[in-house]
Amino acid sequence: MATRQQSEKRFEHLVDLADGGRRYWYDVSGAERGFARYIKIVDMNENTVIIDTGNLH
Repeated sequence: MATRQQSEKRFEHLVDLADGGRRYWYDVSGAERGFARYIKIVDMNENTVIIDTGNLH
């Protein structure tokens, strides 16, 4: 389990959620076009609820 500081360092963006959790994400550029978005959602205790690799856009 990552700490809040580790998640904030790895993920470029974050949004506080209404339930006290957070949504972290960062984007990775594709080799020729588009990007992939990596999303991590944690509860108020920083326990990971969802990790999603998103689709290439």
